[in-house]
Amino acid sequence: MKKIMFLLLATILCISIFACGTTPAAQPTPQPAQSAESSAEPTAAVPESPPPAADVESYEITHMSAVTWATTIGTVWAQVIVEVENTGTVPLFLRSGAFDVEDASGALIASQTMVSAHPNVIAPGEKGYYYDEFTLNVDTPLDLVVIPRLDVRRATVENIRFAVSDFSLSDGQFGDVRMIGRVENTHDEEHGMVYISVILFDDGGTPIGALFTILIEDFAPGDRIGFEGSSFSLPTDITADDISSYAVFAYPLQMQF
Repeated sequence: MKKIMFLLLATILCISIFACGTTPAAQPTPQPAQSAESSAEPTAAVPESPPPAADVESYEITHMSAVTWATTIGTVWAQVIVEVENTGTVPLFLRSGAFDVEDASGALIASQTMVSAHPNVIAPGEKGYYYDEFTLNVDTPLDLVVIPRLDVRRATVENIRFAVSDFSLSDGQFGDVRMIGRVENTHDEEHGMVYISVILFDDGGTPIGALFTILIEDFAPGDRIGFEGSSFSLPTDITADDISSYAVFAYPLQMQF
């Protein structure tokens, strides 16, 4: 009996051991792979930079006038002013221009060429002035119409300006208007010819005249010298008291072909 009980217990023990040995070990549950992109914080889209503004070469004539007057000896003079504004995005070079002047009936009274502009180079938003004073072959002053022919193109030369200061505006002894002041070479190059132009405005901001001078001397960096600008023949009714403001331009002689 004991032998039978021993065999029964041994059989039960073997079955248990066999069952334990053949049961597979528990494996960890696989987790889905997580990429670096999915684990990172979402980022906002970076807007593309706007394309650079295209260079625009354009200008507008913002004022034209022709005034005539007679001197005490009966000579009839004319003054023509053409104001040009740079409405583009690049500097403009104002080459010498030309214009015809007609009377009210359309008859040609005079034709002027090689009319200077002041200054030669204007930045975007800046204004320049074609200006001329000349005698007419007529007996009395008359109303004139200006027909301009301008040569305005993109500047290929540097827009150089010199510093100006210490202005004083007064009437000259011959019925003209004059300005004295100082000009300083704030650049790092020497120049041999400096143009100084003074555009005169009335209380409404309308250009009514111009004063000029040219300095023909060595103008080295750091030089600060005086100048005196005057008119060739302003209309006789313009005095220093009629001038509410002015713009002074000092710049070197520059040519562009």
